[in-house]
Amino acid sequence: SEDAGTEIKRLTAKVQDLSSKLGREEQARRRAVTVAADETQRRIAKHHKEVMQGLTSKHNEEKKYLHKAAEDADTELNRLKGEFQKQSQELEKEKRGRHQDEEDHDAEIQCLMSENKKLKQDYESIRTQLEDKIVKLDASNRALQKKVDRFMAVANDHNPVLV
Repeated sequence: SEDAGTEIKRLTAKVQDLSSKLGREEQARRRAVTVAADETQRRIAKHHKEVMQGLTSKHNEEKKYLHKAAEDADTELNRLKGEFQKQSQELEKEKRGRHQDEEDHDAEIQCLMSENKKLKQDYESIRTQLEDKIVKLDASNRALQKKVDRFMAVANDHNPVLV
């Protein structure tokens, strides 16, 4: 009866020791999982930040390029307008001085006016296209941002430590 009591105490102590050891191992495993999850979330957040910076930079560069193209188109139109005015004035002077060439000069003026009208239409068309591209880029950037925001929301739902 004493041997059985001693054996029971020895086995009870051994069970308590194993239980304590198991508890420490479980705590260590939980800490390792938490550290790994935190590191993963940190990497995801860093990657997200890098991707967004890259996209924003690219978007801004494209926007700058399109604005520059629009400015160049404005400059060219102004140059052509000046050239047209100069030619128109020269033609008008010749017209006053030469009655025999009057019909030819009128035709040239009409041609230049027609060309000017066409150039204005081309300019407006190019400008509209550039503005449409800028609008599409802005919309694309907003859509991409919404996708990234949804991804981050899902990631945060799975690991609220990052919030």
